[in-house]
Amino acid sequence: MQAIIIGDLSGTVVHPAFIYMAHLLGCRLWQNSRHTYPYENIEFEQLQLLFATLDDVDPVTEIQIRYLLAIYYLLTQQMEDGEEQLVLAADIVRRHQLTFPTTVETFNPLALHEATPEQAELISALSHLIYLDRASSF
Repeated sequence: MQAIIIGDLSGTVVHPAFIYMAHLLGCRLWQNSRHTYPYENIEFEQLQLLFATLDDVDPVTEIQIRYLLAIYYLLTQQMEDGEEQLVLAADIVRRHQLTFPTTVETFNPLALHEATPEQAELISALSHLIYLDRASSF
């Protein structure tokens, strides 16, 4: 949150892709709430900057950006583009053979605080992706 407040694009706090994604979603949500769309050029610029940052991103971050892009495209009623982002995220999961770092038998959601930050981030990213895939299919 601090990186967004100070406009940090250095990548020292969070990957710049998250900053561009926050700007993109914020711009869209502001426009949707007012039913006026004067900033579509800004959205286009933010998308170009965002896509440029995806060349240098780890798989978990890219999954998170892809499902956030899916939400953005669904908000703009570009259903095919939203679906494409979910497919790209699923492809990243397959290519990198990412799985939940626990099994069904040993998973205890009350003990999630015992997971490493990396494990918690992976669990969160995969869970969000599964949820969005299920929710968007209805």
